[in-house]
Amino acid sequence: MISMKSNNSTSVNQRKMALSMKKKQQKYWGNINNINLMLFIVVLLDPRHKWKYVNWIISRSYNEETTQELCSRTKNCVGPK
Repeated sequence: MISMKSNNSTSVNQRKMALSMKKKQQKYWGNINNINLMLFIVVLLDPRHKWKYVNWIISRSYNEETTQELCSRTKNCVGPK
């Protein structure tokens, strides 16, 4: 959605805002070494979601290799099942 607005928007203000949002998204979520794993651990503590939701949201956000690494790092933080 952000990419679409940054490329296709006719309004200069909308384009600037979308580019700013895209830059911030890349800063905080683009590099998996910068992600605070506590965001995923908190989801695991919610009994409604557990690993199924964490795996789903990570796989929707990253490629397969990055998904496996991020899921592995999250599981290591939580400890043995």
